[in-house]
Amino acid sequence: MDIRIDIGSALQKLDEIDQEIIALRFFVDCTLPEISKIVGRRESAVKNRLYRALQKLKKELKEWGDIAIMSIQDLISIVNKGESHDTNDRTKKVHQDLFDELNHSVERVSTKYKHQPSQKVVIEIYPDLPTFHEAVGETDAPNWFMGTYEGHILKIVSPLNPGPEHTYQSILKGTVHLFAMWLISDINPAAPKWIRQGIGGYEAKQMSQDFIKGSTEDNIRNQSIPSFDELNNDTWDFETMKGFQFSYLMVEFVIERYGIEALNKLIRSPQDFEGVFQCSESELHEQWVEYINL
Repeated sequence: MDIRIDIGSALQKLDEIDQEIIALRFFVDCTLPEISKIVGRRESAVKNRLYRALQKLKKELKEWGDIAIMSIQDLISIVNKGESHDTNDRTKKVHQDLFDELNHSVERVSTKYKHQPSQKVVIEIYPDLPTFHEAVGETDAPNWFMGTYEGHILKIVSPLNPGPEHTYQSILKGTVHLFAMWLISDINPAAPKWIRQGIGGYEAKQMSQDFIKGSTEDNIRNQSIPSFDELNNDTWDFETMKGFQFSYLMVEFVIERYGIEALNKLIRSPQDFEGVFQCSESELHEQWVEYINL
């Protein structure tokens, strides 16, 4: 009760717009894009006002001034693994860039899929591809394999040494991909691979629309479009069968045709096609094939 009174009193000392932004963010659980639309200001302006208002509020709270606002550091920790010859400044920049990339995505993805992470996520960074592949027991892995997760630990190759198939920026986006996959597994460990991979790719936007279209057009033209069972392939063939692209397209189809609520239901009940879509699995697949043929 004392905390609530102090917060109420401190809020009254803020501008009316700042009071509204804080109320929407912390009392109504609105996202920054939602607040931006409600208050009619750019998202960057809302973010800046929120930051400044929280600083003012913290000062006004006096003895409650150390009240914690959960930050990305509360949700993610980063650990360097293996030998590295990179300078301390370069390592710090990698950490900061990872935090920045995830800071723009973790809250958005968690809100979208209606799930707060059950535990803190640890990101282990390996200095190069051979070291990473050896660490995860995949010494013969292809060069595109840059990250995976085990439990609550995301394991990635360093953006400073991404290998021939990736760039610094694609490793950062790949980490968002891995976090989204982990979050879906945290919601439902039985969620099939195509849902996890599709959502990871859809949320990270690591693949451009032109790349997806260009790399799948032969398969689509030849009607060699994988089934849901085939998209659960857990071998390196997943990449050669365009599993990343087709999983992305399936998630895109569900969201555009049925909405995010249907996708959320599917994550939690991945076999209940009738309950979620009012059609069978084969009928949904036919709808999807028709969608990507347009």
